[in-house]
Amino acid sequence: MSFFSINRSDPLQIWSKTTGPSGSIAITSDNDIHSSVIELSSSDIKSCYIQCPSSSSMTLGIKLSYLALIIKNMNDDLSFEVTIIDDRKKIRRVRASTFQVM
Repeated sequence: MSFFSINRSDPLQIWSKTTGPSGSIAITSDNDIHSSVIELSSSDIKSCYIQCPSSSSMTLGIKLSYLALIIKNMNDDLSFEVTIIDDRKKIRRVRASTFQVM
């Protein structure tokens, strides 16, 4: 299942998008992987994000065992979170971040 497909007229159709006052979300081409990518940019990392499905009360219903993400180091702060519901119906959350809030 692909959550992001450049072949669609709106590649982020099933995503909600929040950019905050200084952020942007763009579809661009990456020369390293020779593919279209989603680029999120903001001076405030907490105010620029995408979410799929677009509502937190919905689920995607995926029953696959693996999730693969390609995340490129752009020498800027990065944060991402993946929430899943396991086979016992427990909510599990994986968070990764390169910055710390004091």
